[in-house]
Amino acid sequence: MIRRTLLASVLTLSSAVAFTPAAGAVTTDIPFTGTVLSVCAFVPTAGLLGTTDNSTALDSTATGGLAGIAVLTCNTRTNLTVDAPIQTLGPSFTPTAASATVSGNGLVNNVLSNLTGPAAPVALPIGVTTLNVNMRVVKDDFLEAGAYGYKVKLTATPQ
Repeated sequence: MIRRTLLASVLTLSSAVAFTPAAGAVTTDIPFTGTVLSVCAFVPTAGLLGTTDNSTALDSTATGGLAGIAVLTCNTRTNLTVDAPIQTLGPSFTPTAASATVSGNGLVNNVLSNLTGPAAPVALPIGVTTLNVNMRVVKDDFLEAGAYGYKVKLTATPQ
């Protein structure tokens, strides 16, 4: 009888183990999102203005002049606009002409003072662009002796 009880117990236990449902594996995905903001930065280097032989113009391409440089770094496509030169120092006068020229990476962009405002925007690619900035202001007669200063505003607008 003990054998029968033992056999019955073994069969009962075996069937319970054999028919117990296995624990199933479960999975899930954890989503991640992020945003990369448009970022542009200029690193400017000042230029120098020379005078023309007849002392009626200040020009960065004249003798003694030197182009300014702006290194632009952007992580997105960008439109560049260039404003005309604005006087910041020196004897005041109304120029008969004023212009800024920006070149670099195949880019050429001219601005005429007080005629059309900033030049049409120029598209720039993602990355680093070295821009050479020249400017010129002209007076209809001799420039008064003194120290002069100008600024040319460059604006990078991310697209």
